[in-house]
Amino acid sequence: MIKIEKSSPDLETEVIFTDKCAHCGACGAFCHHVSYDESGAPQFDMECQETIGLCYNSCPRTDLPLDLYDEKLFGQKRVDIGLGVYKDIVSVKLKNADSVLLGLIEAAFSKGTIDTMILPKSASEKTRNNIPIIAKSAQEAKSYIPDKSLMLTGPLCPGVGEAYENGACKIGFLGNPCHITGLTKVMLSAFRTGADMVALKIGFMCASGGLTGCKFCVDFAAEHADISIGTMGAASGETIVIIRNKAGEDALNAAIDAGLIEIANKNPDLAKLKDLTNRKKRKNLLTLLGTDLAKIHYLGLGADQLKYFMIE
Repeated sequence: MIKIEKSSPDLETEVIFTDKCAHCGACGAFCHHVSYDESGAPQFDMECQETIGLCYNSCPRTDLPLDLYDEKLFGQKRVDIGLGVYKDIVSVKLKNADSVLLGLIEAAFSKGTIDTMILPKSASEKTRNNIPIIAKSAQEAKSYIPDKSLMLTGPLCPGVGEAYENGACKIGFLGNPCHITGLTKVMLSAFRTGADMVALKIGFMCASGGLTGCKFCVDFAAEHADISIGTMGAASGETIVIIRNKAGEDALNAAIDAGLIEIANKNPDLAKLKDLTNRKKRKNLLTLLGTDLAKIHYLGLGADQLKYFMIE
């Protein structure tokens, strides 16, 4: 991928000061010049002299040509503009796990797919903010399993950098769409980091909310994850699972084979899921267009894609 010759001052001007920041922490995942305040907002070290900043190139609110990222990540262009690239979509239900998410994580640890899992921990009673927790086992992970995507708000991506520095080589990561896209940008960037140690990305589907920057996000289904999960739009007692690649497929099969979860419907009704997806995309694209009609800020969309999103 190309490195864009911009750095932290540009990130502040284009993203932070225009309230587009999602507090995902991708900018500081592998950079020691970035820290985060109590609210989860990034703070940049003024001594940084980088002119081609990893922080700028990692942010999910900067340059994001979707077709290029789909090709690099999945080896193909998306057929479904709303949900992104995927191999299959099923609904699952519990069998012997406490939750679908925990079932996936337990199976990934048991199978040796991951040796570490990055999860959220509440960092403040005053603000909706989380810090990353590095769990070394399914038992440790169990205490930090969230039940709603909003509970993942906060700079979680630096947990990957910390885990890498501590010797982890098969890292699992749970995040909302902003976290997943930011981490994916790091993984696909031309910078040398430890992001290639990420073995499994689980994305929580997210309708957005809780932060000002959320209204600029057009990703509902965690399109850059290996496997996306969510209950919004699912039948009662079920969870929709979007399998995007082999890593996601293996994660789901491992949980099923272990008897932790089971398939509820191989062909679930996707009408509500697609409605929620398109509603978020259209609403937030209008927010982006409304601020500057000359361009769509960080988002790279083709004419056909833009036409699709604007259809009522």
